[in-house]
Amino acid sequence: MVLPTTLKKRHTLKGRNVLPAVRRLQEGAPVKALARMMAGRKTDDLSIRDVEKYVNELTDESLSDLLELAGKNKEDISEARLLLHYLIVLANEKGQPQGQDLLEAPGTSTEAQDDITQGQNLGPAHWRQELRFWKAPHHQRFPTLKRGGAERMAAVMVELQKKTKKKQKKTKKQT
Repeated sequence: MVLPTTLKKRHTLKGRNVLPAVRRLQEGAPVKALARMMAGRKTDDLSIRDVEKYVNELTDESLSDLLELAGKNKEDISEARLLLHYLIVLANEKGQPQGQDLLEAPGTSTEAQDDITQGQNLGPAHWRQELRFWKAPHHQRFPTLKRGGAERMAAVMVELQKKTKKKQKKTKKQT
């Protein structure tokens, strides 16, 4: 059995073009099962107020305006549910979030985060020092990348290779 389409987490159509969903509604293509806002609640069971609320949450547009734009009856609950279906499908296709939220909710720290921050001083002094580093001009942060940076970087790399070879020879002689 195929599960019905459900709105994906954090997908929205706010600030996006909803005309493709309106066009699909105008075309009136038959739909087997309506997409759902939540997995446990069928779109067929929603009242007109629920549909209005979900359309507004999803698009920041009013249901009546979108139905009017499609040339459909504003009071027809089946047309409203069908519009919601097309909006959910469009949101799943085009309404993905712009970026990833890297912060977690309080109290949901993972073991990996604990390992990363374990033993590090991440207090205000640390962040002030970090901020000073990033506010410094580029050539102060990375002195080898001043003018002629590629040549200097190559010279530094050659020097480092020579030093490591000398250290390797010394360790071989000692053993």
